[in-house]
Amino acid sequence: MKTLYLLRHAAAEKQAGGQLDQERSLTKKGRKDAKKLARFLREKGVKADLIISSPAVRALQTAKIYARALDYSAKRVAQDGAIYEGGDHPEENLLLNLVQKFDDQHEAVLVVGHDPLISQFASYLQPSFRESFLPGAIVALSFRNKTWGGIAPGKGKVDFYEFPGRLAKLWKEMEQNLSGEIEAQLGAITDKFNPLVGEQMRSSLRKSGKKLARKFVKIYRSLDDASKLLVEQAATAGKQPAKAAAEAAPKPRGRRKSAAAPEKTPSRQKSRKSGTTTTAAKPAPETPAKTADQPAKPPAKKSRSRKPATTNPENKTGAKSKDK
Repeated sequence: MKTLYLLRHAAAEKQAGGQLDQERSLTKKGRKDAKKLARFLREKGVKADLIISSPAVRALQTAKIYARALDYSAKRVAQDGAIYEGGDHPEENLLLNLVQKFDDQHEAVLVVGHDPLISQFASYLQPSFRESFLPGAIVALSFRNKTWGGIAPGKGKVDFYEFPGRLAKLWKEMEQNLSGEIEAQLGAITDKFNPLVGEQMRSSLRKSGKKLARKFVKIYRSLDDASKLLVEQAATAGKQPAKAAAEAAPKPRGRRKSAAAPEKTPSRQKSRKSGTTTTAAKPAPETPAKTADQPAKPPAKKSRSRKPATTNPENKTGAKSKDK
């Protein structure tokens, strides 16, 4: 399995008079966006065995920001002119030629370049991918190949596509959805008591819903990155951001109750009357009647008649009467 990350450099400054295009640097916003997205991808578990960049300053700066975030030495960032020049010769597939020459020991490679070459190459590897690459956008493509030389057009699978500002968009959507839910719930409560009064309070309920939703999102955004990641994963799975927030929110601390606390069995319960212990799951074997301890009935008195005495059938001693 081979994974190829195609990254467009972050937002860069406009070309000044007399300045070469390759000399353009990242803007302050571009650096900030690159750091945020690189940190987000790190939390997502992205790794890179090789980072290779266009020799342009803005691309190199972006590549080094990602290298530091992904625990990859910035000094090891490689450069290749084909990533910069490929846009002028799209018919030659310079990027494909470059990719097919990667060392097969590398399982994941990050290529930092420019648009429209990056987006065109991504669509070349997977025709269903038609996203426009904003500055700082990245796409992950995986291939069922053991060698890079086997990479072919149309064989890539899109694992994810990210761009700066997507998380901010999710926060906004979560706030709007949550605000609507709060307003609806409060409206249902007021209508239950008095619909006429509830109708007059709609404006106040709407303001309260927005205020509470804004506060909720603010607190939620202060959570750790792992919890925030759940929102992004939920959005990818098609869930509502507000619902994802509820699932990602940490549970209150405290002593947890065991999920399956065994109920007290009758074997552990003592009878209040007798004080004895009863067993339901494994009933105790019945105690056989202790006939040996029971006193034997006295032998029947001998009859004064000359007839021989017969053995009493109720005699439990087992003694036999003798004939005279």
